Parts: sequence; C-alpha cells; structure tokens
Amino acid sequence: MHNFLLAVDYLHKRGVCHRDIKPHNVLVDPRDGRAKLCDFGCSKRLVAGEPNIQYICARYYRAPEIAFGWPHYTLAIDTWSVGCVMAELYTGRPLFPGKNSVDQLAKIVKVLGTPDAEELAAMGQDPNRFRHPARADPDAKRRGLTEALCNPDIPDDAIDLMLGLLQYNPRTRLTASQALAHPYFGH
Repeated sequence: MHNFLLAVDYLHKRGVCHRDIKPHNVLVDPRDGRAKLCDFGCSKRLVAGEPNIQYICARYYRAPEIAFGWPHYTLAIDTWSVGCVMAELYTGRPLFPGKNSVDQLAKIVKVLGTPDAEELAAMGQDPNRFRHPARADPDAKRRGLTEALCNPDIPDDAIDLMLGLLQYNPRTRLTASQALAHPYFGH
C-alpha cells in the first residue's frame, strides 16, 4: 500500500489523475514486495472547472461522484479507488461489485450509509434529490465497513485509513499525501 500510494501521490503532485486504479493496474515485484502503478491510458491532467468524461474507471473502483455522472470530479477519485483496492487486498474480493452505476451506488450506500445533503452537494448532486436520514450515528460507517469486510483480523488503523479514503465528500477524502502520513504506515 505504501509504494502504491507513493505512485498515486507522485501523479497527484503533478496534477495528473490516473482515472483507472484497480488491482490489475498495480504490479507487485514478488522478490521484494515493491508495488508499481501501471496503465496510464486513461490518465489526464485535470483542470479546475473543465468538465471530464464521466465514463471512466473500472466500475467496482469508481468513486460515487463518477457513478452519479458528475463531470467536475477531482484527483480524489483516485484515492477512492485506492480505498477500494486496499479493502480487496484484505478480503480477496471487490468491496462494491455493482452491475451498473445504480447498483454500484446501492452497494456503496449499503456499506457507508446514505450520503447527507452536504456530501451530495460535494458530489455535484442536488441535495433535495434524495431523502436524507437524520444525522447518522458517527460510528455507522465504521460498522458498515467492518461488516462488509467480514474479516475480524483487519487492524483498526487499516479500517481507519480505508474510511478516510472512502469518504463521500471528495473534499474530505484523504489525499494520497495524507494517506501516506496515516498511522497505518507506522508514523
């Protein structure tokens, strides 16, 4: 994960979004365990305010703002994908295996709960489009993710890092730099 995030951080510091982070695009050297990010065919330097194509990134690793069809996404779509890959490394299966965008969003909501009005607005959605629950229990997302992972041996720091990467609001989602400074990596 550390090498993987170093690669994402390198791209992001240059304003480049990979836009197709998934397990198949992370190569691991079996001799020393070093990870390398590959397949930059979908990569793009994002320009603030400039719309981007919405059909990007493999569905299981697609950030919710893309599943909603928002064309003004940011580098944060990559860190969402990193969180999905990390979860899959612990479980051996995709965390959000949706059949289409609607099913994808349903699977995300099943684990993380319904996004609130602020989270929807941050993903470019009309907050009045959906019914919102009363302010959710602050531990509900942790419980939902822990249950979805079905692995009691996952360290609390790993769960915490995944939760930081899997935030609905792209502005509060951990950046690659922030993730690298997380206690999960022994800091």
